[in-house]
Amino acid sequence: AQLLMVSGKPRQVLLNSLSGQMVELGPLDQKSLSASLAHACKKWCGETTCVSSNINGGGKTHYVLSQIGMRQAQNERFAYRRVPYHESSTSGSLVARLSKFAGTREKNAFHIDIGHIIPANANTCLFELLIVGVLKNPETCAVYARSNRDVYYLEIPNS
Repeated sequence: AQLLMVSGKPRQVLLNSLSGQMVELGPLDQKSLSASLAHACKKWCGETTCVSSNINGGGKTHYVLSQIGMRQAQNERFAYRRVPYHESSTSGSLVARLSKFAGTREKNAFHIDIGHIIPANANTCLFELLIVGVLKNPETCAVYARSNRDVYYLEIPNS
């Protein structure tokens, strides 16, 4: 098991319960923090792309579909999966939608289509899915674990 701790504050410490040692971590400058996070995300979280536009009808969905199509044309085996995320979405409903595709052998290209109105916990839910890599349904305790083989495209609304 590996643990990654990215420090951005002075006097932040990492506790290692196996050795009982406390390791002092100095703060990282913004450039180092960004580079470290980018490397860790690429290695452990898989690929995530955010797509946005300043206007309605700016071609966000077209861009996502064309990117997936180009990769499929280059013999990358991706199955396109559209996952809507809107005001009535919960972590439980997202777990249910994503879990339908969890047992497949093929890589998935998830198009998370974020609506104009989203629940208050959307940032937390997406952080758990995209960065932590695990999303839990608190009602049923069902868990979805993100595969780093899968690709996620987040379509961000312009409002």
